[in-house]
Amino acid sequence: MKEKNYLTCFSILAIISSAFYAFWAFSVAYQASFIKGFDKLFINLIANQNKTELFILKHLTVLANTPVVIGYTVVLVIFLLLKRKYALAGFSTFVMALANGNN
Repeated sequence: MKEKNYLTCFSILAIISSAFYAFWAFSVAYQASFIKGFDKLFINLIANQNKTELFILKHLTVLANTPVVIGYTVVLVIFLLLKRKYALAGFSTFVMALANGNN
């Protein structure tokens, strides 16, 4: 029963995430004005010469590299398999594979 509740929650989360992704992808494709503002915000953060901020941001970007994300996914899937959450392990694998393939 508890597994079914988790699947329902994750299904809803997957639908919401997919809708947000589609919205964001179309916004980028059609060059929406708020996307330019969002980009400008992060460009201004990165483009400055503050050594502390540059150090932090440089190390934060490493967390999104494909090998690191694959490592997170492997640890997550192993944890879920040990907890006998097979559906969540499969779902996590599918989502991360799709996200990395898209990236």
